[in-house]
Amino acid sequence: MKTWAGCPAAVVVELTALLASLSGPADDRAHRDPARRGFFILRSELRAFYVAVTPSAGKLLLLASWPARTSDALDCAAD
Repeated sequence: MKTWAGCPAAVVVELTALLASLSGPADDRAHRDPARRGFFILRSELRAFYVAVTPSAGKLLLLASWPARTSDALDCAAD
């Protein structure tokens, strides 16, 4: 996993735990970004994460993170 410079370690720990707990593509905590191939919004109880996945390299890039309660505005874009 790659992150931006200065990304808090707690955010990385939370995202790692979320990724480990996802049950697969149908999990309702993971939503594809319909405008961008390979980009997803992932939601835990506390935070939302915007990530890019590179299947050929098998890497995940954390692009942004924000408190979960403010992610409601992104519901239309994520579904």
